[in-house]
Amino acid sequence: MTKSASDFNDIDHELAQLVARRLKMPDTATWPDVTDLDKWAKELNINKNTLIGVFLALENTTPTDGENSDIHEMITQEDPVEVLPLMLSVTWPEATCVLTTAMQYADFSIVHGQIFPVAGLKSPIEFSAALKISGGQHPYQVTPHHENYGVLGDNTQWIVRPALETGWSSLSWSLIPAKPTRQFYPFQFQWSDAITVEKPLGFHSRRG
Repeated sequence: MTKSASDFNDIDHELAQLVARRLKMPDTATWPDVTDLDKWAKELNINKNTLIGVFLALENTTPTDGENSDIHEMITQEDPVEVLPLMLSVTWPEATCVLTTAMQYADFSIVHGQIFPVAGLKSPIEFSAALKISGGQHPYQVTPHHENYGVLGDNTQWIVRPALETGWSSLSWSLIPAKPTRQFYPFQFQWSDAITVEKPLGFHSRRG
């Protein structure tokens, strides 16, 4: 029997309601136990990676109210005011990190970076470092925004408040030791690796 559009709409509406309920819970980023994922995948006859993708999406979702509401507005804002061509990089024995661009908005910036591991390291990669920006007219608050683990390099983004100033090239940019921003999955794959920063590492310009 062919399902009608209204049948899908009812299911999609129910799914949206469940997502909304889940996001209202105090700790949205808490993963189900791995054994539960295995059990549900078998019980529902669904690929476990599909379930992992659903919970990963929930982990990357910011609540629309409360103290983090401004982050949600950042994500949904359509067009940046300006795009800064950063092209800054730092290399250490485990990897090279390149800051490519910064999307400028009225009150914040989103810095885009890419991490290129040395040969032999495989994604997904747990990245133990934080971005620090100093030397400007005011202090910058830098927080992780999003990470997307890929084959050619691990893409990462940081939210910077306030927005980067016009003379951003004169700022001091560095990676500093920090705990991992998050686990890509609630367990470590055999083929995943970790990249750490043992001491502050300063970025330099890749522009000619």
